[in-house]
Amino acid sequence: MKRAFTLIELLVVMALLGILTIITVSQFRTAIIKGRDSQRKADLSSLSKALLYYYADYHKFPMGSPDGLITVTDDGGERELAWSSEFSITESGKNYIYMKKLPKENHADNNTIYPYCYVSNGSSFQLYGILENPSDKDVAAKPWWDKCGVGKEVYNFGYSSPDITL
Repeated sequence: MKRAFTLIELLVVMALLGILTIITVSQFRTAIIKGRDSQRKADLSSLSKALLYYYADYHKFPMGSPDGLITVTDDGGERELAWSSEFSITESGKNYIYMKKLPKENHADNNTIYPYCYVSNGSSFQLYGILENPSDKDVAAKPWWDKCGVGKEVYNFGYSSPDITL
């Protein structure tokens, strides 16, 4: 008589493998989201420091545009700095670099883009971003709605100049 697995035994093994696969994939997705959020935090922290260096040199922060971009004035006149461009000032023919490349959110999942936003009146600034993980310890308890006029974004993470509390 031949010994073989019964149909029930095969179905149980397949069900267990399916459950393990689902758990593994969900944990992997969570790790990816946490990694992207860590990058967002680091990007905004670096930009915040660059803005403080700018303030140390000029005793004011760059202005913010209605689109949430940084606006600087130098030898070339007033210009908006696109995300992913260089944050630099040309003054008297010399180029002063504050950040080689402004951070740009590069994650697009199902056409969802997580933009950064800069708001400033010259005497203070706020930087906003969107974290994907709602249970992140740094997510704001009360999110900010559409601070930059670029859509219906709910910004839930940010940095500000030392004189402002977000």
